[in-house]
Amino acid sequence: MSKDLKRILIESTLNKTIKDAKESPRRTLRNLIDMGLIFSKGQHQKDFLNSARALLQNEDSQYYKLAEDIFFHVNENFLFRFGINLGYNGCVKGADRIREKEREKEISIPWSLSIIIDDEKLKKQPQIYQKIIEEGMGLGIYVYRLFLIGGDPERVIGLMERYPDCAFAVFLEHTVITDRFIRRMTELGIALTSVCADEKTENICRKFREAGLLFAVCCRYQEREKERLLSEQWFAEVTRYSPHFVFLYPDASCSSQARNEIYRRILEERRNQKQPFLCMDLIRDFCEIDQMISAHTSILGFHRDGSPWTYNAMKFPENYNIFEESLEEILKKTALLIQLPGLFIPDRDCTLSDSEDCFLQEQSKIIRGHTVFLGKPLLYGAGKSICVKLGIGFYRGLLWETDFDFFGKNTFNNRKEILRKRIL
Repeated sequence: MSKDLKRILIESTLNKTIKDAKESPRRTLRNLIDMGLIFSKGQHQKDFLNSARALLQNEDSQYYKLAEDIFFHVNENFLFRFGINLGYNGCVKGADRIREKEREKEISIPWSLSIIIDDEKLKKQPQIYQKIIEEGMGLGIYVYRLFLIGGDPERVIGLMERYPDCAFAVFLEHTVITDRFIRRMTELGIALTSVCADEKTENICRKFREAGLLFAVCCRYQEREKERLLSEQWFAEVTRYSPHFVFLYPDASCSSQARNEIYRRILEERRNQKQPFLCMDLIRDFCEIDQMISAHTSILGFHRDGSPWTYNAMKFPENYNIFEESLEEILKKTALLIQLPGLFIPDRDCTLSDSEDCFLQEQSKIIRGHTVFLGKPLLYGAGKSICVKLGIGFYRGLLWETDFDFFGKNTFNNRKEILRKRIL
């Protein structure tokens, strides 16, 4: 089946499904999952959809209430356009291109990109952000998360309007949300809107709902907020906003323990199906989605200054910057580092006490197949000729040392073979 014919079939099925949804939202939700299973290719995708179908065997599931809310209150044209862009362009057409480009270029390509927008730069140099999205689409990336802290959110709409085939999630913090912005977002029809929970949230969410928008409430948490987020009370408080999604993500200062506890709480909430919204961790859950699409976890985003970041807070040299290089060049540079998840790098040279050595060896067993670096990486050189000495580390049960040309003439597969290994 050609891609164009596949799209026509999906559009026809989705259009009929949305129109029939108000008669039987429950049946419609189950049909959407069945349609996803028909068109999904990867085993991870099929496993995820089968798990979702199993959850819906619970007739008391609050996800049925969520489906009814979406089908009855979200604008039909919005649902159709966003659904096609996310479901077909992002998960079918885009996923096929990502896999093809990964094989061709030997790089790891993320399913979605996060971009923290510099409002002043977007105003004066919009072509910088346009270039990132256009290069991303060329690699198969059709899903973008745009973060705006302060500034004019309507400028972000101007950026998104240029890419009607993409699906966006816009995260707004400390911005003024006007009726005109809400109207334009409804007309745009390809972007979920997320706002932070504060004293204005209830009124803003009510306006989103009246306008037929798909929307979310987002919370960036710190260590001291852990107990509050683990409580039933917090989830009950969020319910009064009637969001379709609730997104949580940790501040950089949060400990791994706090992040793990909160993520377990999110998973528990999803399994229990007691809330009429879908709760997600913006980092870990998007890693899971990325694994369904790509062979390697490669979640990637860009800070306000253009420097890259990964889900494991990898630190990059200062010359890694999306404003100065192409997206493909950045992905090539970060290929090996991104594909070794579970990274641990001390902020000092590797002189470990017995207790520290024991702790790290235990961690290498716990994380099962992920990576723990015991040494401090030394980056030197300039441009694309960077030599990296990583010291020693655990990689899938092997102890290895390496001192190799990170780019040079070596392909990614060759670079992996260069590692001198011995069984632990």
